[in-house]
Amino acid sequence: MCNSGLDMQVLKGKSGLAITFVLKCFACPYRVEFSSNFHEGTQIATINTRFVYAMRSIGKGAEARRMFCGVMNLPQPPTMFSPYGKRILNAAKLVYEDSIQNAAKEAICENEGNKNIAVAVDGTWQKRGYTSLNGVVTVTSIDTGKVIHVDILSK
Repeated sequence: MCNSGLDMQVLKGKSGLAITFVLKCFACPYRVEFSSNFHEGTQIATINTRFVYAMRSIGKGAEARRMFCGVMNLPQPPTMFSPYGKRILNAAKLVYEDSIQNAAKEAICENEGNKNIAVAVDGTWQKRGYTSLNGVVTVTSIDTGKVIHVDILSK
């Protein structure tokens, strides 16, 4: 670099909220590109996955994502949400399985190694009465108060 000054540009080849920046020298051919985001071995940008997860966590959908980006003067979010949803679902499943296993192990340890542990079983349906097609059942350890099993029911 020749110390004559740098020009910063944002490349138009962006993916949702992930942007690539370019620093170019005014006088010499020095040029550096860097991304505002990390790609974890895939084409899916981490910032986009986190953004979709954050909006889903507060119960907001695609239109709210677009509105938020517009108000904050950010690039428009990614338009295809299914890859992000699948990625979030896979991560949630891993966390769920690990959490359930740890809760069961903790309940067994609390019961001095005996696998016959006291539990509370509770269930609920989507609608009242006998017309609902969807429900969920949870099994909670009495000793630890942690959920050790969940089952989703559907006709």
